[in-house]
Amino acid sequence: MCKLHATIGSPQRLTNITTCSLISAPIPLPGFGTPEQTEQMLNAAYGRLDGNRKSDAEAGALVMQVLSRESHAQSNANAIRYAQILLARLKTSIVAAEQDLVVGMQKHPMHGTLLAIA
Repeated sequence: MCKLHATIGSPQRLTNITTCSLISAPIPLPGFGTPEQTEQMLNAAYGRLDGNRKSDAEAGALVMQVLSRESHAQSNANAIRYAQILLARLKTSIVAAEQDLVVGMQKHPMHGTLLAIA
């Protein structure tokens, strides 16, 4: 149903289909069952969160949401750790923006982190 809904009337249909597929994927994600593989994916997602391009930030946020869901199913401690990391990143972005809005937006964009938290 999610995939069907994502294709109707949306200019970002492929993004919506991908999002639905990842959200409904089995836990653990196939091919990412080991802690090392999950850590690699997590590091890549953090890098995307800081992207100035909307699509990069959205991709990082989506991966963080999927990993958080997976971690929550396996261990509340991991899900809490991810949330703490995201909140610390958001705090850093806010402090940078308060000091100098332009530099803060360039060096510490927060839109990806906010999407991951949502």
